[in-house]
Amino acid sequence: MTKHAYPFALMALVVLGGGVAWLHCGGSAVCGDMKVEGDEQCDKGTDNGVDGSGCSSQCKFANIEVASIQVSYSKLLAEVPGFDGVACNELGIGGAHVVLVGPQPVDEQWMGCMQSKMYANVAPGTYLAKITLVDATGAALTNEVVTAMTDVKKGPITNLSINFKQADFVKQDYVGQLDWNPSWGMADKKCTDVGLTMEQVTLKNASGAPVATPTMTSDGLKVNGPFGGCFSKDATTLFQRIGPLPWGHYTLGLVGKAMGSVSFCKSFEVFVAPGPSPMTYELIVDAYDPNGDAGVCP
Repeated sequence: MTKHAYPFALMALVVLGGGVAWLHCGGSAVCGDMKVEGDEQCDKGTDNGVDGSGCSSQCKFANIEVASIQVSYSKLLAEVPGFDGVACNELGIGGAHVVLVGPQPVDEQWMGCMQSKMYANVAPGTYLAKITLVDATGAALTNEVVTAMTDVKKGPITNLSINFKQADFVKQDYVGQLDWNPSWGMADKKCTDVGLTMEQVTLKNASGAPVATPTMTSDGLKVNGPFGGCFSKDATTLFQRIGPLPWGHYTLGLVGKAMGSVSFCKSFEVFVAPGPSPMTYELIVDAYDPNGDAGVCP
């Protein structure tokens, strides 16, 4: 029997239920048919040549140009000027549920107080991050907070970050205390340095109502009451304190009198953070000029 070689492609047209299909019986591969054939290195069909697919329009391997995303969160940093946040243990944070929405999505649980993670080698495109803080049991401590949509480019790292505010927390029964060290007129001026003999402390909550309890500062001065002895910082008494207080925003007013007349006054926006170890507010109380722009004292 004689064997015949056919150095050409055979192709048959088959009729299938009113449609047609080409059957390749050898010869050159067809780039775009989702089959790696012949001298093709890859074939991703309609994704050939699409940026990020890794396969060119000629069915050859193509470099996948990727991006990097840094997802992070902070806690309460924007509550008041100068406030530097709260530790995870004071808020009972046991982890975070993180969802990255975009061309290469992520849905995972960060454990403990991990507050930042790099996602490298992701496809470029538009992304946003959704973060919910949870306690040790996985129960939500906050509502889901979402970043803005961001166009993530190839090459440089794109930051998607969230700062949780008090209003974002589902749990609101935290308690803390307010510590402050007053200076009069300029930094490190004690009341005795400027001739003050009396001080008044007022404290109002976020709605503007005077705080009823606790009634005294740590150095025995009545809160929202009459003038009392002027606080003077020394080696053992480093600050004045009011506590315990429900966490949140307050307005602290300080007035100093010399020779029976108001000489210094100022109001300050402060934040009572959860836990027993708050920051100490270093406050400078302005000199009072009743004929100037200082306005009325608190």
